[in-house]
Amino acid sequence: MADETFEGEGEESFAELFEQSIRQKPKRVQPGERVTGTVVQVGANRVYLDLGGGVDGMIELSELAAPGEKPDVKPGDKIEAYVVAVQNRVAELAMSMGKGVAAKAALEDAAQTGVPVEGAITAVNKGGYVVEVAGVRCFCPLGQMDVRRIEDPATMIGQKHRFRITEWRGGRDVVLSRRALLEEEQAARAEETRKRLEPGARFQGMVTNVREFGAFVDFGGVEGLVPASELAWGRQRPQDVVHPGQEVEVEVLRIEVKDGKERIALSMRTVTEDPFFNTVDELPEGTIVQGRVMRLQPFGAFVEIVPGVEGLLHVSAFGKRVGHPSEMVSVGDEIAVSVDAIDRDARRISLSFVSPEELGEILGGGEEAPAAEAKEGMAVRRQRAPEAAAAPAPQAGGAQVLGRTAPKPVSAEAGEAPAPAGAAPAVPSVGTVLDVTVDRIESFGVFVSWGSGRGLVPAAELGVPRGTDLRRAAPVGSTFRAAVSDVRDDGKVRLSKRGAEEAEERAEAKAWMQTQKQPQGKGLGTLGDLLKGKLGK
Repeated sequence: MADETFEGEGEESFAELFEQSIRQKPKRVQPGERVTGTVVQVGANRVYLDLGGGVDGMIELSELAAPGEKPDVKPGDKIEAYVVAVQNRVAELAMSMGKGVAAKAALEDAAQTGVPVEGAITAVNKGGYVVEVAGVRCFCPLGQMDVRRIEDPATMIGQKHRFRITEWRGGRDVVLSRRALLEEEQAARAEETRKRLEPGARFQGMVTNVREFGAFVDFGGVEGLVPASELAWGRQRPQDVVHPGQEVEVEVLRIEVKDGKERIALSMRTVTEDPFFNTVDELPEGTIVQGRVMRLQPFGAFVEIVPGVEGLLHVSAFGKRVGHPSEMVSVGDEIAVSVDAIDRDARRISLSFVSPEELGEILGGGEEAPAAEAKEGMAVRRQRAPEAAAAPAPQAGGAQVLGRTAPKPVSAEAGEAPAPAGAAPAVPSVGTVLDVTVDRIESFGVFVSWGSGRGLVPAAELGVPRGTDLRRAAPVGSTFRAAVSDVRDDGKVRLSKRGAEEAEERAEAKAWMQTQKQPQGKGLGTLGDLLKGKLGK
C-alpha cells in the first residue's frame, strides 16, 4: 500500500508540474536586456544562474570582482546583469554593457538605471574625452575622468574603463562620468578603512600628488598628507623620495578636524628602521668619515655622514677661530670629519673638522691626501703600527670611512706620525715640558714630535712677534723645549714654547729664592751685622 500511495502521489505531483509548465509562457530575453537571476552553481570560471521562465544564464567569474580580487558569490545570491547573447535558452550575461554587443536600447536603460557601461577612450580634445561605448560615440568631460586632475590627458587614449551615463539625449549626445563610479568605490573602501583608522595604524597606500611640503597618499579610499619631514630619515626633497603612483606603507600620526575638514597626518619614516643607531654602532668615536655639508647655521654646519644621519660640526670645532661656518665650508661640500661624541638618547653626533693636511698626515703621506686615495675608504688608525697602515676600512653603515683614531693617543691638531712598532703611545699631562723637534710648518703653527707622539705648537705660543716667518724662526729639524698646554678628549695635544720658557724662568726664580733663605733665629741681626761691617770698613 505504501508503494502504491507513493506512486500515486508521484504521478499526481508530476501531472501538476506538467500542467503548470503548459500554463506558464516561456520567458524571452533579448540582448541588451537587464535581468536578475539566482545563482544555482559556482564553477571554476563561470557562475550559472536561473533567470526564470525556463531560461538559464551564465556569467564569467571575472565579471563579479575587481582584477586580483576573489569573487564573493554563492548559491542563492541574486545577481543583476545585462544579456549579451542568447542561444538555446541560455543567456550569456555581463555586468556592464560596452562589450561591443549592446544596442542603443541597452544604453538608454543604463542611463535610466545607473548601471555602468564599458567604453574605450579614442581621442581627447580641449573639453574632454571621446569614448566609444557599444559602437556609440560618447563624451566624458575632463573633470569627470578621475577624482584628481590628470596632468597629461593624452595618456588616457586607448584605455578601457567603466563609466556611468549622466546625460542621454535620444542616443545622439551621450555624456559619461568615470569620476562618479570612482567616488562611489572610494566611499565604499573608506567606510571599511575608517573602522580601523586611528593613530598608530598602518596602511598600504598610493602616492597621488607630490608637493614641496610633502606628499598626498590615498590609503583605502581615505587621503592623508605625509609632511616632507616624515617622508624619510634625513632632509630630502619630496620629489627625490616619492613619485605619483608609487605604492607606499604609511602610519597614521594624528587625525584633526579643522574648519569642518578632516586632516590626516601620515608618516613613511616610522615604518622603516632608523639608520641612526646602526650608524653609531659601527662608527665609534674617533672615526674619520667623508660627509656632505647639508646646511649652515651661525653656530655650526650640519654634515650628512650617511643617508638620513647628520652630525653637527660646531663653529668651535674647525681647529681655528671662525666667525661663521661659511668661512670654511659651503653647502654641498664633501669634507672629512671626525666623530667626536655621540648622544644616543638625543640622537646627536658631534663632529670636528679634519683638514686636507691633517687627512694627509693620517693616511701617512705627510701631504694633502689625494682625492682618489681618500675615496678608496682607506682606514688608518692614529698612532698605529706601520703594518696596519694599509688595512682596508670597514664601510660602516654606508659611511665612507677614511680613518680611525686610537683611544686617547698623543696627537696633533691636524695629524700624527706613526709610533714605533710595538711602542704604546703615552699621553703627556698638562704642564709637562718636553724636548720637541719641528717636523712641519704651517701658517697657523708648527707640528712637532717627541719620543712618543706628536703635537701642535700654535704660532702665538712660539714666543715670536706676529707676522714672523716661521720657516726662519723654527725651521724643520730645529729643536726646543715646549710645555703641554692642552690635551683634548680625542688625544690631540697642544704645546707652548713660551709656556716652557716661562716654566723654566719660574723654576730658576724658585731655585734662587731657595738659595737666599737664611738659618732661622738670626733675623734682622744678620742685616745689622752686615751694616756694621760696611761702616767699619
